[in-house]
Amino acid sequence: MKFSYNFKISILYYTFLAIVGASFIFIPTESLLNFIFSTIGILIVLFNIFPCVTYIDAAIKNKDYILPAIGYSVVVLLGLMFIFGWDLVIVSIMFSISLIVMPIIRIIKSKTKLNTLKKEVPYIAVGILLFFIPFTNVLGIIFKVFGALVIIYSIVMIALMIINRHKKNNNKQTNNSDIIIDAKIKEL
Repeated sequence: MKFSYNFKISILYYTFLAIVGASFIFIPTESLLNFIFSTIGILIVLFNIFPCVTYIDAAIKNKDYILPAIGYSVVVLLGLMFIFGWDLVIVSIMFSISLIVMPIIRIIKSKTKLNTLKKEVPYIAVGILLFFIPFTNVLGIIFKVFGALVIIYSIVMIALMIINRHKKNNNKQTNNSDIIIDAKIKEL
């Protein structure tokens, strides 16, 4: 099966991707975070509101459905918190605590404590660093690096498509000149 693509649409796609990458570099981190959290919150609510209502309705009739109803209600509330504002300090603290506590729990429960300690030290170190470095600074660096990588990827893909198209056009021209239509053989 031969892969074919529309050259113009592909160029537009990678140009749009480069613009998205540039937006990660030039739009302030706070604005990007608000947009990302709002988008995630909307998706969480959209995907969980129907099961939430269904389980609440079922829990009214049968008490066995109370835990799923509570679970989906909490998820919908989390989505609403993401939509209507989420304090990054709270996110940073929660993330830091989870990066410190979870590895410690895994070390305590492990039978090979030394090997587990070696694996968990980077998580603990990142958790401790997040207490001292503001979360928005970390995300700002991640966004800038991500944006730069997306731009580089887009430029490379556009260049490869142009080179590939140029090679195909040259091959068509050289193949047409190699065709012999009529030939006579003369002996000398």
